[in-house]
Amino acid sequence: MTGGYNSLTPRPIPQKRKDAGWIWALVGCGGLVVIVVIALTIAFTSSKKGGVGKLFNSIIEASTEGEQLISVRDSLKKYRVDHKGAYPKSLSELVPNYLSQEYSDYLAEHKAVYLPPAPNAPPDFAVITISSGSSEVLGQKQFYYAKVLKSDEVVMDQVTRTNLETKRSRSSTPSEEDNF
Repeated sequence: MTGGYNSLTPRPIPQKRKDAGWIWALVGCGGLVVIVVIALTIAFTSSKKGGVGKLFNSIIEASTEGEQLISVRDSLKKYRVDHKGAYPKSLSELVPNYLSQEYSDYLAEHKAVYLPPAPNAPPDFAVITISSGSSEVLGQKQFYYAKVLKSDEVVMDQVTRTNLETKRSRSSTPSEEDNF
C-alpha cells in the first residue's frame, strides 16, 4: 500500500479548479492593459509636433486663459453697465477703473483680439479671443481658443484643420468625386 491507495482502489479523478476561468480572464485583461499603455506611450511621444502630449498641454493652457478671461469679462460687464450697454473702443479704456494693469498686460502678452460687437451681432459673437496654441495629431492640426462671447459666456473653442490639398495629393488614383 503506497500513499493510502491499493491496487484495487482507483485513484481519484483530479477536480478542475473553480477559479481557473477567472485567472485566464485576469491574464487577458492584463494583456489588454499592457497594450493600451504601450499605445498611449506611443501616442504621447510620437508626431513631429508633440503628439497627444502637446494636445493636452494646449487644452490645459486654454482652460487657464479662460479662467483669466472671467475677470476680464466681469470688468467689461461693469464698464457696459456704467456706459449704457456700450462697449469700449479698446480694452485699454478699461484700465485702471475696471481692469487692473496686470490683466491688461496679460491680454497684451497673449495677443488678445478684441472686437466690440455691433448691436445686432449674435450672442455667440467673440468679443475677446486668445489663442492657446496648437498641436498636430494624426495629420490634423488642432487649435484652441479661449473667448468671451457677447452673451458674457467664457468658452473654449477647439478647431480642427485638415489640409485638403495634402490629403488629395496622397490619394494615388483619382475617384469619380475628383472629377466634378
